[in-house]
Amino acid sequence: MSGDTALWQFSAWYQRIHGYLSLAACTFGSTSNAMNIAVLTRRALISPTNLLLTALAVADLLTMVFYVPYAAYFYCYARPDELGHHPAAWIRYLLFNNGLNITAHTAAMWLTVSLAVFRYVAVCHPTVGSRVCTLRRARIAVAAVVASTVVFCSPNYTMFRVLPVSSGGYWFYTNPFITDEIMNINFWIFGVVLKVLNCFCRVFWAPRTKLFVHKLQTVLLLRAFCNENRAYPPSGERWLSRT
Repeated sequence: MSGDTALWQFSAWYQRIHGYLSLAACTFGSTSNAMNIAVLTRRALISPTNLLLTALAVADLLTMVFYVPYAAYFYCYARPDELGHHPAAWIRYLLFNNGLNITAHTAAMWLTVSLAVFRYVAVCHPTVGSRVCTLRRARIAVAAVVASTVVFCSPNYTMFRVLPVSSGGYWFYTNPFITDEIMNINFWIFGVVLKVLNCFCRVFWAPRTKLFVHKLQTVLLLRAFCNENRAYPPSGERWLSRT
């Protein structure tokens, strides 16, 4: 019981500063992502990898920009509960922001996986990468991630509705057609499967690319050392294949 009380006290304390911390973080993050987009979309820097990085920056930018009004109102001006006498417009914006954040954040996660796959193929299999990792396929990957994210996140868009509160103001409540079974299915598909699968993909692809780059750097250093000492290094191709 004391642990619950301590956690509740920390939650109440952090809620008072969450809005201001969020505004600072979103301001910095939005500026950084806008600068990334401005740089990566220059004609000289257009490439499949940079296209994926640009899409990732756009997703993060959308998440932060639309969170600013939400944080300013619900955490700096008012409080995020049904007793706050909120106008209906702000509750609608809360639901809109919730859906947008879920969608943009999920898209950003899977764009990161797409980026990891592109990097793995381009670095570890350069012959195949030059044919597969093209600008056209990068655009297809971005479109596929966005479209599939919208489909999988669509149950979240219709889950709640805005209703008046007896004490005054408005708040959101679950729609009557949303049953416990639908809530559980949405939780397992979106909250568990998609996120766990995403983490597995990141853990699978990223370390392999890093390990290959490390071994490639070792081979290059070994060759440079042997050339300086007039020795013959082992075949780099055979050595790299021992993975």
